Amino acid sequence: SGASLITNYRLAHEIISATMSGAGGLPVSVKTRIGFEETKEMDGWLSHLLSHRPPLAAITLHLRTRLEQSAVPAHWDDAIIGRAMDIVHHARVLHGSSTLLIGNGDINSMEEGYKNALKYKLDGIMIGRAVFGNPWLFSPLYNPHLPSLTDNHSTTTSTTTTTTTSTLTSTSTITSSETTITTTKTIEITMKVRLQCMMEHTMLWEFLLGRKKKLYFS
Repeated sequence: SGASLITNYRLAHEIISATMSGAGGLPVSVKTRIGFEETKEMDGWLSHLLSHRPPLAAITLHLRTRLEQSAVPAHWDDAIIGRAMDIVHHARVLHGSSTLLIGNGDINSMEEGYKNALKYKLDGIMIGRAVFGNPWLFSPLYNPHLPSLTDNHSTTTSTTTTTTTSTLTSTSTITSSETTITTTKTIEITMKVRLQCMMEHTMLWEFLLGRKKKLYFS
């Protein structure tokens, strides 16, 4: 599997270099687990990826090892993602690294993503499986009050969301050092709209898969 490259730095370097050579100037990023069998493998592996020249545009860390699969919660804690950000900061200060660090694993809402990005000073969050259960997850209507990643205040956010076949009610509370704002917004979502959204996602996947098949099998 691709995760085995964590144990083969030389081959990983060759594949990344070949990809960059063939990318025609497009940014190249790597999505990887934090280790093959143990979390302690992350330090050396992440440092190796950050040392690549030319630098990667971004590294997305799936916060589990290959051995853990999805059987354990993602390691959203100081010992793992906090340590990863320290390694990236070190590379930026000492070597001028421009590589972005993106966190991934068990992010089930935009609100949760913003919270973790702010807490660990990440450059971004990748959301995967949560989108399949909630295709309108990125909609501004579903997230009426998201905290800003550039907010200078200490911010805590809590959201309670309930859905039925016809309505979505979102109650959000954002508390900073100066203000507290609580809003409730009810949005009518008909079954027709839900089905249309699901159909659009299906058509998009068919289109992308069709292009991929055409590219590799034509």
